[in-house]
Amino acid sequence: MRKLSARLEGIPPRFQNPVEACLFDIAGRDEASEEEKITLLFLSQFKTAAVDQSIVDAAAALYRQWHPSHGLDVNDAILAATVMQTGGQIFCLNTKHYLMPDLLVNKAW
Repeated sequence: MRKLSARLEGIPPRFQNPVEACLFDIAGRDEASEEEKITLLFLSQFKTAAVDQSIVDAAAALYRQWHPSHGLDVNDAILAATVMQTGGQIFCLNTKHYLMPDLLVNKAW
């Protein structure tokens, strides 16, 4: 985490999520490596969503409801709330934390 924080220094706040920080970093150079180009192509398939107050409030409600019985952590609650509000899907290997009935979860791989 310290490594990522150091890389985010000097990057405008609107780019301070890992995907946008990567894009900003590469865009600032003359040439991206082949690996970076492949990574950017892969990342371009995903949509990002800002975490606003309504998502934070929804995540807090999910956390209060699901943490005691299923061990839902704060990050999983934020992800679930974001997906529920944006109509997205979660692809993961650990589906046991996402048992909310209104959430579309797919086992990855």
